[in-house]
Amino acid sequence: MFHKEPISILINDDEVELTQVLKDSFVGAGFAVEVSHHCKEALEILGEKKIDLLLTDIMLPEMSGNELIQELLNLDIFLPVIAMSGQVDPDDRSVLFYKKPFDVDELIEFVRKRFPFIANDRLIQQVSKKSGVEESRLGKVILFDPSKGWGLLHVLGQKKPLYVNARNIIDQAPQKNSPFRQLHLGQVVRFKVNSESPRGPRAEEVEVVFDQEKTEFKKVA
Repeated sequence: MFHKEPISILINDDEVELTQVLKDSFVGAGFAVEVSHHCKEALEILGEKKIDLLLTDIMLPEMSGNELIQELLNLDIFLPVIAMSGQVDPDDRSVLFYKKPFDVDELIEFVRKRFPFIANDRLIQQVSKKSGVEESRLGKVILFDPSKGWGLLHVLGQKKPLYVNARNIIDQAPQKNSPFRQLHLGQVVRFKVNSESPRGPRAEEVEVVFDQEKTEFKKVA
């Protein structure tokens, strides 16, 4: 569930001085940082490099931050976004928002402490929007033991992870080389809750909707 490598951030803003201040501050705090000054450049970077978090202005020339956020969804690029603006709010209400001007140190501390939860929540929200599956029916795999067929799911709005019984995925795989043969970290799955289990609620009838590791999106009926 927790991010072991340095968190990589893309800062997208046409204010050169602001991007430099943000970059210097985040790098000094141990983050890996890329910078772009318009949305087309941001899309190029996102297509070439692994980015964990996008920090973008909304009021930008040619393509706005809101249009960039929508384009990421169209391209199945699912990553958490923090929008910045002193004038308008983001169109997507699941996007985190910092109103300019803001305290950079507070932003850094917020990202440092909350990134794993921000990333998990945002991924579920994006997959829900793309697939049409209700957010409450989706969970991100944060732990899985393939030898036993069980693991844990991060579920939006739930304080504790949900136990998942996914033996059916292993036993009923149509072919051994199927990318959805078994669960692993980073996948988002659709499930049903069995509330009658003597050991507490558990997710069953699991179906993979999105595989973050392979960047594959499986449309579901």
